[in-house]
Amino acid sequence: MSYSDIVEFKPKRDERDLIGKECEFNTHGEDNELMVFDGSICNVAKRVNEDEYDFDEIGTMWDVQLIDGTIVSAFADELTYI
Repeated sequence: MSYSDIVEFKPKRDERDLIGKECEFNTHGEDNELMVFDGSICNVAKRVNEDEYDFDEIGTMWDVQLIDGTIVSAFADELTYI
């Protein structure tokens, strides 16, 4: 039995107050469609309600407005407060 079999992964809640703030967006190469926005500034619109997705699997998500006006949901690790 390995350590990962014993320890259950629990995502952390992103406690940052990002609503209305600018962040740098970065998919870390994980999303081919949105990679064109990597390194650009986005505006954080809201924290996605945790009952709208599987929080226990992925942790906090944020709705952000990209530089072209598109609003997408972003993982916490895709946003760097600037």
